[in-house]
Amino acid sequence: MGEKVPACFLELERFVTETQLLETNKFYPFPILEHEELVEQLETRGFDIDSENLDNAITFLHECGVMLHYNNYTQGLNKLYFIQPEWLSDIFGKIITIPEVHNWVKQGILKKSAMLILLKDILKEKKASENIQATKEVIDNTELIEKIVHVMEKRKKYRLRLCVDTTA
Repeated sequence: MGEKVPACFLELERFVTETQLLETNKFYPFPILEHEELVEQLETRGFDIDSENLDNAITFLHECGVMLHYNNYTQGLNKLYFIQPEWLSDIFGKIITIPEVHNWVKQGILKKSAMLILLKDILKEKKASENIQATKEVIDNTELIEKIVHVMEKRKKYRLRLCVDTTA
């Protein structure tokens, strides 16, 4: 407590909380930005920060829960920024609490094939409930669904997610 936070960290926090997703974003309307989209939006708004400070600010905001970002290069998570962590928590919550899911879980394990179907259904439901104008391509975006599965796998070390059997 009592530590000073660099101004650019606070500016980035303000940017993240005020960010309006653009229809040109790859995963629009979902609150996920790719690295290039984040940098482009920062530049458009006149945000001047070098890449080292940007990385430090992102780590700070991740630790504070303002956004989620993982430095996982092998699964491509390092290029994604979840700018509304509560959205991802809602997705996880639905997977854990939907009664139909429990029929798919065998001995505490949810197969990846089932997870992919569930996530696609949840994204479709979220689109409908929020009157989102997402295209079918975004909802059926296997890459997005795979990234969410990877985040769930990453969260395992914190014991905040289901075990996903990636062999099926």
